[in-house]
Amino acid sequence: MKVRCNGCFKMHEDEFDMCPYCGYFKGIAPREPYHLAPGTALNDRYTVGNVLGFGGFGITYKAWDKKLDSVVAIKEYYPSGIVNRPPGTNKLLLFSGRKKKEFEYGLVRFIDEARNMTKFNAHKNIVNVYEYFEENNTAYIVMEFLDGCALDEYMKDNGGKLSVDRSLEIIFNICNALKDVHESGIIHRDISPDNIFMLNDGTIKLIDFGAARFSSEEAKNFTIILKPGFAPPEQYEQVSDQGPKTDIYALGATLYYMITGVKPDESTNRKIKDILEEPINLDKEIPQHVSDSILKAMAIETHLRFESVEEFEKSIRKEIKVTSLKKEKRVKKTKRLIGILSLLIVLSGIALLFAANVEKKNEDVTLDPAEITVWYVNDVGEAYDKEFQAVVAEFTKEYKDVKINLKGIASDKYYDELNAAIAAKKAPNLFVSTELSHNALEGMLDLSNVIYPDTDNKLYFLTYILAQSNPNGCYFLDDYDKQFPEHKQIPSSFNVPVIYVNTSKVTSFVGDEVKKFEDISKFINDKSKFIVNAEMQEIFKDVFETGLADNVIKGTKEQFINGEAGFYFSDTSEYFDVRRMVANNKGNYKMIPVISDDLLCSYGTYWSVSNAKENENAAATRFLAFLLSSNAQGRVIGKESVEWALPINEDAMETYAHYFSEFAFVTENIKDYIFKEQNAA
Repeated sequence: MKVRCNGCFKMHEDEFDMCPYCGYFKGIAPREPYHLAPGTALNDRYTVGNVLGFGGFGITYKAWDKKLDSVVAIKEYYPSGIVNRPPGTNKLLLFSGRKKKEFEYGLVRFIDEARNMTKFNAHKNIVNVYEYFEENNTAYIVMEFLDGCALDEYMKDNGGKLSVDRSLEIIFNICNALKDVHESGIIHRDISPDNIFMLNDGTIKLIDFGAARFSSEEAKNFTIILKPGFAPPEQYEQVSDQGPKTDIYALGATLYYMITGVKPDESTNRKIKDILEEPINLDKEIPQHVSDSILKAMAIETHLRFESVEEFEKSIRKEIKVTSLKKEKRVKKTKRLIGILSLLIVLSGIALLFAANVEKKNEDVTLDPAEITVWYVNDVGEAYDKEFQAVVAEFTKEYKDVKINLKGIASDKYYDELNAAIAAKKAPNLFVSTELSHNALEGMLDLSNVIYPDTDNKLYFLTYILAQSNPNGCYFLDDYDKQFPEHKQIPSSFNVPVIYVNTSKVTSFVGDEVKKFEDISKFINDKSKFIVNAEMQEIFKDVFETGLADNVIKGTKEQFINGEAGFYFSDTSEYFDVRRMVANNKGNYKMIPVISDDLLCSYGTYWSVSNAKENENAAATRFLAFLLSSNAQGRVIGKESVEWALPINEDAMETYAHYFSEFAFVTENIKDYIFKEQNAA
């Protein structure tokens, strides 16, 4: 006799305890404790099966429609960090206060998503929605089950990039969908390769309208939902002017990725320094008009983008002529220049007051020919080297007579090699010196001029800032003399104490911050122990005025990641490591800020300059200043694939907090952070 599997809903012989197709057997626990178990009934009509995917705002299940005897997909509204579901139950636990309001606001948006999608049920290129309903203190959307894979997976299966013809075929299908979406006054706001679905029958569909909004909505209502590389700069802002051009940027970025195999640089980086390669430079097979169309769609300035998806499509089809973005910018720049020159004539008298200082400034912004060596710790590999190479390339565009030789060394060998080089008087010109001894730093260069360029000449200092766009708008360096009295090191990053919570293990914890230990102690027991990072034990004692106890023990991040504790006191340097617990199926994490006056934090990486020839010293200190700029910091700090810490540059940190909203507390509490004095004798 055949039975239907409650996981994948295929029929198999009942003699098998386990489904031969998906491995499901009756009673198996769901992938995550908070997921609905296979076999769960919904709306007296649907049977829940295996999980198809889940993220920060929802869980999508494969399901069986008992009324129509067909497979469907059901999306459940489940905003992690706001709600919990005890294992083995169906209903969500809703919290009171601000969390409840956040949930209710999101629930309305979730139902809006269903309503938005039902408008397009007849469209062949948009996923169909059958119905939506509320149950278990949340809501569900019932959609057609799509048999195939997302575009990003399709690309991986086809060598990482697609031919021009295939890429255009896909993009024309999505244009077809977006034209109707925009005509209805809706913007999708999440066009990307993982929201384009390639069905096995050849159909191409646009999915996931969870971020969609009406164009007429007030800007203040836009939540920050984005995918780096595919989101335009306006989407990083809470208050912004978003519309069809927001989708046009993402559409262009998706086509860029398809035909080049290269993910575009984040738009926030491009806004500071645009080094995006033209598609035709990455692949000569790409037609010039297609390359120009993509770059126009991806223009950082909204007024330079196409006015509509239809115009973008016509440009790609060569039905209308597109001016290259470079040429269009040159024309606009020329017009602006005429106006600026007129203004400069009026201001010429004022400019004479700065003549002497400008002359000195011009001497300063140039560097004599020099070749320098830069050493840094690299436990990541090629990805980190490439980011550093990109920073060097930007620097040497301005200082063409400077050659920089990079050397990344693994941490277990770095300081042995560095100390040996210093002893042999062959130290690199610029190097990471975080763990270097006090004695070894004695002969290094005084770096105060990197923080305070020519402070004796106040007028020149002003012209320096105006001319150089002073890169040292950095946190915690206003007191550089006090923090680093010997001026031998400069920090480029920092970390702050936090508490990581395994919300799958501590389901009743609802806090957003911890001010005193009582806020969290009632949740600590044998099953949800509190681990304190050994290196931060003293900070833990100072903050909470308490020591270790039975269930408050010294431990490691590995113990927490493996699900051995409910809480872990550490700092932000372990953020990406802790996220592995989700991938390892050990639960969900939540990062809780520690709020305290004068909270002791730590710097990340320190840099020093060895005392060499004058031209080398000038080049090394100038490059160190460049490493403190927002653009450079955005490349080599704060990413999983490079050095993990928080960027010390104010603009870079604020941009980072926009992208990773979990870190918004850092900029909000920045005045409460303090640091130990360095290099004290």
